[in-house]
Amino acid sequence: MSEPYVTEAQEKIVQLIADGYDTEGIARELGIGKWAVRDQIRRLTRKFDCRMVELPTKTGIGQQYG
Repeated sequence: MSEPYVTEAQEKIVQLIADGYDTEGIARELGIGKWAVRDQIRRLTRKFDCRMVELPTKTGIGQQYG
């Protein structure tokens, strides 16, 4: 089974989560509404069956190695 697909916009959101941003900070950083961010996070957490803080680990986005 292949990994769930992550859009470019979702990837940016997960990267910001990995960098420690909250929902409102992500919205400010990307110049979009906080409800749009929350909707994307909701989709991702359902897709990967995890909590928001687990998204970087589950997706492999924003992980630091070494």
